[in-house]
Parts: sequence; structure tokens; C-alpha cells
Amino acid sequence: MDSGAMTKGNAAFAAGNYSDAVRHFTDGINSSPNNHVLYSNRSAAYAGLNRFSEAISDAQKTVELRPVWSKGYSRLAAAHMGRHNYDDAVSSYKRGLLIDPSNEALISGKASSSPTIVVVGDQSSGKSSVLESLAGISLPRGQGICTRVPLIMRLQNHPNPNPEIFLEFNGKTVPTDEENISDAISLATEEIAGKGKGISNKPLTLVVKKNGVPDLTMVDLPGITRVPVHGQPDDIYEQISKIIMEFITPEESIILNVLSAGIDFSTCESIRMSQKVDKTGQRTLAVSYEEARAEEARLFDTHRHLSKINKSIVGIPVLAERLVKIQATIIVKCLPGIVTKINEKLTANVE
Repeated sequence: MDSGAMTKGNAAFAAGNYSDAVRHFTDGINSSPNNHVLYSNRSAAYAGLNRFSEAISDAQKTVELRPVWSKGYSRLAAAHMGRHNYDDAVSSYKRGLLIDPSNEALISGKASSSPTIVVVGDQSSGKSSVLESLAGISLPRGQGICTRVPLIMRLQNHPNPNPEIFLEFNGKTVPTDEENISDAISLATEEIAGKGKGISNKPLTLVVKKNGVPDLTMVDLPGITRVPVHGQPDDIYEQISKIIMEFITPEESIILNVLSAGIDFSTCESIRMSQKVDKTGQRTLAVSYEEARAEEARLFDTHRHLSKINKSIVGIPVLAERLVKIQATIIVKCLPGIVTKINEKLTANVE
């Protein structure tokens, strides 16, 4: 291997001279065409020049030469992010995590690969019902806290008429179906958070590939409760608040507050939390949920005041469309920063 070319390329890269870095790494590749590190480093240099097609090609070559090297998948994911190939980026992060589940760059990169819609609200505010309506699936129901762990829902519009649904947790993938999904989530929750009424900040991922669902990534968090009931820890409110703040603080997170009909917005706890991290309200959305949808629809048609409301701001389909648009806006706004953060973590230690 031409170690001189590697050294010169790394020095140029560290100085921000990405064109020179590409040239030196290319010299090294010409001398050592099977060196995966040279391809990896040149991929990073191409990304620094916003030449993401070349960055993807080099990262793919890196993975081909060294399929068990987790850093190659980080390179590939970062390059896909630059091209707005979010599904490919997520897939690359997941492949890398299969090799190195504790890799910080892979974990944080996967979390940043698409803006997340964080669903918050009081216990029994209708959060799960809104998510059910958006995803077209059934979630666990019952008294008290039904969502005891962060439930990450990745919805993907799928042309196949047969839905593909599976859970990811504790390093494993568990397939399920629409009929059994609620029970599967409950069993997975017990495995993560234990039986009883305690909560955990360890997430459970639900992937739903289904015809007609919006392309969204959402997180359902435990509902806010102020008074612990039998079986709950005394600091249940503090635990839930901490989890909520962890998820809504990142600037790429979209905050969806689900409020019971008739609640006073000014005193709503989830709204107050949102205002702490999003003072301008640019990434915060509030929806008022009414359980009886058929009656609600008639009410909006017949009520002398509600009938005057613009129908373009009412209903689950409208909410789904609005969320997709907000997500796209956040992607455009945050993508340069997201890609920069990912590449900084990777390029801080070119080999």
C-alpha cells in the first residue's frame, strides 16, 4: 500500500482540502486497488465536496471489500443522506448495527436519518387513537398507561397489497400481522420494561409497510400522568417528562401535541414542554381528538359554529398530509446540519 498517499490524503482532509484529499487517495487506490480504507476515506472526501454519487460508489466499494467493517456502512449511510436517499440510509445504518450494535456513529446516525414526529399528550388524550388512524392498525388499549416505552413507528407506503409488519427490539426482529400486532407490542413491551406499570426509555420499533399509509416516522411516548397509581414508581411524572424532553429537544423533531377535546391549551402540560424547546412554534403542531369520528364528522357539518371551519384543516387525512409536508420542510431545513454532524463523526478519525 502507498502509505505516503494515505498520509497526504489524511493531512489534506484534516485541513479541509477535499479536492487534494481525493487526488491523494486516488493515487493510493491506483497502487492498492483492494484497500478498503482508501475507498472509505475518499468517500468522505467526496462527501465533503458534496459529490455524493461518487461518495456512494466508494462507500459501496468499501463494503464490498470489507463487509464486516461497520464504518463502511456509516460512510454509505452518510452518502445516501446527502442524496436524500433516506430509506437507503436507514438500511445502511441497520446493516452496520447488525455487525456492531453499540457503535455510537451508527446509532446516532440512524436516529438522525429522518425527522421524527414525536407524539405527546396527557394520559388518555387520544394519542394512540390518532396513531391508529394514521397507520391503519390497532395498538394496545386499556386502563392507565398503555404506552410504557417509546414506540417508534416507521410507516412506509407499500405497493404490495399484503402488509409487511414487524417489531425491532433487543437486537432482534419479530414479524407480526395486523390481527396480532397489539398483542405483539404488549409482549415486546413487557420484555423491555417488565410486567406491571413501570416505564422504560428503551425504544421499541414498529415497521409498517402498507398500501395507503403516509411515509412518516413517528414516536408514541408514555402519556403524561401526575399522580402515580398502584404499581407505578413515585417519580412516574418525572420519568415521563424526562423521556418526552429527550425526544422533543432535537431540532429535527416535529412535536405533535394530541389534546382531548375541550382542554384549555394554555394549561396543557405537553404544550408547555413544547414551548420550552420550540419557542417560535415552527415545529410544533396541536390536534384536538374526538373519539366518535362519525359523530364528529356530522358535528362539523351541522354545528352552527363548527360548520364554518375550513374543512381543509379537519380530519385524519388532512393531518397526515400536513405531517408529511412539515416533515419535508424539516428535512430541507435540517439536512445540511444532519449530514455535517454525521460526517464530522466519521471524518474526525479517517484511518
